[in-house]
Amino acid sequence: ILLLVAQVGCVSYRSVTEAPLPGGTAVRADLTVPTEFHLIDVAFPNTVSVAGEIVTHSPDTLTLSVTSLRSATGYSLPGAGETIRIPTDRVDRLQRRRFDLWRSAGLTAAAAIASALLFSSLDTDSGGTGGGPPDPPPQ
Repeated sequence: ILLLVAQVGCVSYRSVTEAPLPGGTAVRADLTVPTEFHLIDVAFPNTVSVAGEIVTHSPDTLTLSVTSLRSATGYSLPGAGETIRIPTDRVDRLQRRRFDLWRSAGLTAAAAIASALLFSSLDTDSGGTGGGPPDPPPQ
């Protein structure tokens, strides 16, 4: 459960205004126009959002190691660290991936409560006292 919380509930994206961001920063770039990118041998058209880690960030180019692409139709394609270059004039909004303590705490509490309710609702009573053979049937 904690691994699920770490993967799903612990992050949020916040818009950033400072530029350039240092290499290794996890970001999501929303694009001004749908763009086609190629990852290995796959063309992914109509990309509107790219997530990844910054390799380099200059005033005119954002170079990312891609973790995922999202198209205008809502489809997603996972990346495997392929490097792509995006002209900064095509970046509408740049968001930094951040650890979200409140979301993580809420998800952890909800998972703990759900687990406790599940385990308390299980009927483990077999009718006996737990020590010895079962009682004989009534006559």
